[in-house]
Amino acid sequence: MRFKMLWDTLARAMEKVLPLLLAYLIFLLGFTWSGHWLFGHRSASFHSFSESFMTLMLSIKEGIDYQDILDAAPSMATAWYSAWYVVSFLLFLSFLITVVISSFSWVKKQTQHHEQVERK
Repeated sequence: MRFKMLWDTLARAMEKVLPLLLAYLIFLLGFTWSGHWLFGHRSASFHSFSESFMTLMLSIKEGIDYQDILDAAPSMATAWYSAWYVVSFLLFLSFLITVVISSFSWVKKQTQHHEQVERK
């Protein structure tokens, strides 16, 4: 029963998660391009478009070497880093958690309703 609840929660959440993933991908590509353009000439992490993309994908777990981008573009590093942090961590993860929690609440109510019907 618990596995079914988990599975139903994930299935319901995917309806809401896929548009969020698309929006996240758009932001990711924008930050990939801007990071490559701003820091690529002096930072190995942003030297190519693919390196920039991987750096940003891994930054969710590992972070970004702030000193490296600060050395590459002192005037823009703080604004760019702050914007990336807000978009990648705070907004996206908050939305994702909200979607999963709301989906779990819905599935839990449905499961309780089915259990009540089966008892009668």
